[in-house]
Amino acid sequence: MGLKPVNVDEWQGAIFVSLDPNAPPLTSWLTDHYSLPRELEKFNLATLKNARTTIDEVKANWKVLAENYSECLHCGVVHPELVDLVPVYKTGKTTQEDRSDWGVSLSPGATSLSFKKDENLPLLPSMDDLDDYSVFGAYVYPNMLIDISPTVAVFTRYVPRSATHTTIYTYYLFPKEVVDNPEFDLEPTISFSDLVNQQDISVCVRVQRGVASRSFSNAYHTNMERDCKQLIRRYRAEIS
Repeated sequence: MGLKPVNVDEWQGAIFVSLDPNAPPLTSWLTDHYSLPRELEKFNLATLKNARTTIDEVKANWKVLAENYSECLHCGVVHPELVDLVPVYKTGKTTQEDRSDWGVSLSPGATSLSFKKDENLPLLPSMDDLDDYSVFGAYVYPNMLIDISPTVAVFTRYVPRSATHTTIYTYYLFPKEVVDNPEFDLEPTISFSDLVNQQDISVCVRVQRGVASRSFSNAYHTNMERDCKQLIRRYRAEIS
């Protein structure tokens, strides 16, 4: 008896593994995603270097975390620092109606998602081709998040441990010349992203406690939670 072969492929610096012997090619599978992650290929993410990895043990189901990421109705209350820099998030929306590239503009005068206004970090590849300083994001089903702002790309990976426990790995990616140069201060940018993560984690832990209550009852997704609906539909289709 030999080891069982599995499908392994790479995309934008991330390794994907599938146990399905009939799995389609990775690029085809990614193209089929409603969040259009392949639109982010223009940023050449594979050329970036990981500056730090954080690990969080969260008492919440991975689907609670994924749904939270897929909507922004909570943003105005939960993420005051973030919505100050990304005004459209304050409205509960995750996209900007006057843009066709799925990007969202930063507030006037803002050049990055950071606690330091003038951090002086080089822009990511292709960011200088945009008219506005912008952020982009994509959820790669089932357990990967990609968030891109002018100076940093953040990869997030959910690893379910049980129905009520998820390990979150977060990777902070910058241009190699930035990571290798000690004169660049990455802490304000990493700390800002980590703050947003911790705010989300706090909410998701409370949601997990809520859905465990005997008084919990299901409700409907609103039009601004369409990505959450897409997630649930895909999950149900795959387990049925």
